[in-house]
Amino acid sequence: NPDNLRRAIEGAVQRHRLKKEKALLAEELRQAQKMEAIGTLAGGLAHDFNNMLTSMVGFLDLAMAKTHATEAEPELTQVRSTCRDMAKVIEKLLAFSHCRPSVRRILNLREIVSEMEVILAHTLPQGVRLETRVDPEEECRLFGNANQIQQVVLNLAMNGAEAMPKGGDLFIAIDRVRPEKDEAHSLGVIPSGDYYRIQVKDTGVGIRPDKISRLFDLFYTTKPMDFNKGTGLGLAVAWQHIQDHRGHVKVESGPATGTTFSVYLPAELKTVATTSGIQSSSFPKGRETLLVVDDEDVVLDVTCEMLKKLGYDILKAQDGVEAIDLFMSNQDEIDAVVLDLNMPNMDGEECMKRLLSINPNLVILVATARLVTSSKRQCLRQGAKDIIQKPFLFQDLATRLRMALDSSRTEKEIPSTPISN
Repeated sequence: NPDNLRRAIEGAVQRHRLKKEKALLAEELRQAQKMEAIGTLAGGLAHDFNNMLTSMVGFLDLAMAKTHATEAEPELTQVRSTCRDMAKVIEKLLAFSHCRPSVRRILNLREIVSEMEVILAHTLPQGVRLETRVDPEEECRLFGNANQIQQVVLNLAMNGAEAMPKGGDLFIAIDRVRPEKDEAHSLGVIPSGDYYRIQVKDTGVGIRPDKISRLFDLFYTTKPMDFNKGTGLGLAVAWQHIQDHRGHVKVESGPATGTTFSVYLPAELKTVATTSGIQSSSFPKGRETLLVVDDEDVVLDVTCEMLKKLGYDILKAQDGVEAIDLFMSNQDEIDAVVLDLNMPNMDGEECMKRLLSINPNLVILVATARLVTSSKRQCLRQGAKDIIQKPFLFQDLATRLRMALDSSRTEKEIPSTPISN
């Protein structure tokens, strides 16, 4: 019977298709499980590497503080630079394992522009001339994520280059500005305040006014879609990084003048020592008593040594249980706690809850090698004053701790407003 034969053939084809699809799904599941396992391994390795690198950088900074202006300083500075490169590799491991912390450090915008000059020299199309200008009177230092700010500058520069297919001039400039009043523009408002302004200007074809409001939309582009020129992600990524730094961006464009992107980043630090050597005498110091908690001996030792050099009195514990016992015995003397999260017996989050239940006003600085964004938000909600990512530099630890202590003191000094009858 032809109908029976046709149905039998269709059934066999369908069974074969289902069997093939089932095999593909099983392979996808195995691949997903394998990648999850590799991601877990990468995250664990990154955690261990970060702890080791924290001790290396810490002891190196202590050594540089003792050997400033000696013959060994150039070599030690190079080792320190290599440690920073190692930290970047660890960040990639963390990204692969889906733990991508936004590492904030004191960074130099002047150095970022210099690095971008080298990169853009090998990236910009022929015919595009690059010029940079940085105010020589400004230190150009702030807290931020160097990789993210580099990405912002690179994406804006490449966007400008693509607007000049026949060649032209690309300018990158940094200065410090202080709008006296809120400044409205097509993309929003720049509040009055103190900012570092990064300007990227091209002499290209310009952008129509009705297109500016959509420039930073995901996958939006005013150019024809081209695999080699991206797919509308560059400006969206730049926008997200600017937002992560509590910054603002203004776009000015015209057919005869090209386009200028002005990025405003809050200037959170007024002064920072500019010398290449590590001079702990220039770091913020204190005389408070601190409890330092970390289960890694070498990390605990180097952190305590750095804090002692800054003038603090130190108590130390190797897990949450010991930390609670020490705090209960010395709570009248302890002003702040530097707390690791990943510890045996009692982890950092549980320890923080118990410490704050004893003293809700206690200053807690979380120092951790492995931290996802959700954990960071949870720590801050639970009462941590700040979070510092391992491996941290001596200067970062000194500054962040002093800021946490001073902000807590300011909060206590603000009088409550009396209720009028």
